[in-house]
Amino acid sequence: MTVSRPPAAPTEARPEAPRGVLRLKLLFAAGSAVFVATMALLPVYVTGDASDYLAMQQALAHHGTPDLRPEDLASGSGLLLAVGFEAHRRATFGGDPGTLHAFPARSGAVYCSHFWLYPLLTLPARSLLVVLGGSELASFQMTNAALMCVALYAVLFLWRAPGVRRLGFAGLAAAGPALLYLRWMSPEV
Repeated sequence: MTVSRPPAAPTEARPEAPRGVLRLKLLFAAGSAVFVATMALLPVYVTGDASDYLAMQQALAHHGTPDLRPEDLASGSGLLLAVGFEAHRRATFGGDPGTLHAFPARSGAVYCSHFWLYPLLTLPARSLLVVLGGSELASFQMTNAALMCVALYAVLFLWRAPGVRRLGFAGLAAAGPALLYLRWMSPEV
């Protein structure tokens, strides 16, 4: 006796992206990789709250928590000194967390007044730079460039607006004022 199976339910075929779109995505990914890598080679621009973000990055890298400890301040100070930012280092990393925008908690731990997510996002670039022997300070501008590329990818490939509108918006964003802030060690981008 043969058992007949009911006919299979039709499955919705997922539309495949045209080859041209896949090529554009690969080209965009390659260009983004070159752009982010180039940011590692540019001189570091230390300004504003850079010391706060650097101290939090060092804390997260050293012990996985955002509380600022003396070794975090010492390593941040050394990084700034190594690239010639003596005045900024002296003004903000005098070894006293009070020179940063930092405040003690009831537990005695010292925390920066800024949010820790941005320094956390810089850790992959920092790790790569440590392995390759680059300046850890460049991790901030590399992260800013990577975040800009993610935003441009979303506009170009995920937004469902007409192509002309997507290109126009991406062009304005890429050539606009945000480009001036990519080298800052803070999340102004």
